[in-house]
Amino acid sequence: MWRQVVTVVCLLAGGSLAARESSRMMPDYLTHKCNRECQDDAEPMTCQYQFHVESYNTMSRACYNCSVGNVKDCERHHCVTANGHVRNIKTVNREIPGPTIQVCENDLIVVDID
Repeated sequence: MWRQVVTVVCLLAGGSLAARESSRMMPDYLTHKCNRECQDDAEPMTCQYQFHVESYNTMSRACYNCSVGNVKDCERHHCVTANGHVRNIKTVNREIPGPTIQVCENDLIVVDID
């Protein structure tokens, strides 16, 4: 049995990216069908993922009062603190590093990037 764990650290894409509505939820791959125990005799699966790459500001309004020491606000889902300074970065599904995907040997990984 062999399991491959991949963390997306950075993706470079040309062209402009459409802004995603802030209320739209990002996918959670913890319950993805490919996140399973790998079996030697199991058929490979096609594992499809949707990645949204966007320019994002660290310490944005999503962080509420994080900058003044409210640690709970720093832990909010869309709050990207980086090093605590406001700057523009690229994120994958508003995560740094990007989402972790888990697949088994011989699985086919398909990543759609928007």
